[in-house]
Amino acid sequence: MPNNDKIPATVRILTLQGGKSLRKALESVKDFDEILVFDGNSTDDTVKIAKEYGARIEKTYPERNEPNVLIGDWSEVVNRVIKAASYDWLFYIDQDETASPGLIQEIGEIVSDSNIKHYIYKVPNKVIHNGKIVEHAISYPGYQPRLFNRKSGAFYEDTPHYALVYDAKKYPPGITKNPWYVYTEDSDTSPKRHFIILTAMKDKDQTWWQFFRWSVFDKLFGILKIIIKACFIYVRYGFKDSMPPVFVWAKIEEKLILFWYLMKQRFIGPLKPHTKPPQQYSVFKNNQ
Repeated sequence: MPNNDKIPATVRILTLQGGKSLRKALESVKDFDEILVFDGNSTDDTVKIAKEYGARIEKTYPERNEPNVLIGDWSEVVNRVIKAASYDWLFYIDQDETASPGLIQEIGEIVSDSNIKHYIYKVPNKVIHNGKIVEHAISYPGYQPRLFNRKSGAFYEDTPHYALVYDAKKYPPGITKNPWYVYTEDSDTSPKRHFIILTAMKDKDQTWWQFFRWSVFDKLFGILKIIIKACFIYVRYGFKDSMPPVFVWAKIEEKLILFWYLMKQRFIGPLKPHTKPPQQYSVFKNNQ
């Protein structure tokens, strides 16, 4: 039965060994009438915490019993979440993220309005580093379509960095004023090679023109843009309220590693995904 005091929408969270951060995420979305958790057979207190918040818990892979550290097809999983949701309006955060109070209020107003202005909403992000909100970062405003109505026919595509696909002409997206929060610490700078390799493998069948256009020029130009934007931010705003330079370098390093894998794939031989899974806590860092 719907609760009239709650937001008539579904918030979905994919979880795996999320006990350290999940409570904060759930606390931020407790006003949703349905919290839909797809869990990868966590062995810590993830499921217990989710139950405390009245979450509806489904298994990422119902046929498996071991922790699902590696997800083969991310879009297939999140498309199942869309079908499983009780409401047409869906919002999502990851297990180590939160929604700002302003965003929760904004979502409540959007989904409760019978006159639907937009079926897709892009949401900006803000980084909280070591407990402090970062006001200036190369990733800002970092809009992602995190709130949508499934009557739009929107669905997810691609893996590991899945993206929401929809008819932008028929359903031009709106933009929320308030952000969701991403949390980082100084230890979060290690490149996630598993996802980088999977990203490179998607381009294994490029033509030579596509290779030079997307794998060479686009990647090198992307690195240059990061450097220019970072320099602009530090010159204009300084370092106090800006993302620490170590994270800018981490982003450049990630791009360089991807560039190396693309070159290796083209000139040396096929790539293979890591047989050793990445750290469980970082497995969900696959933002679009």
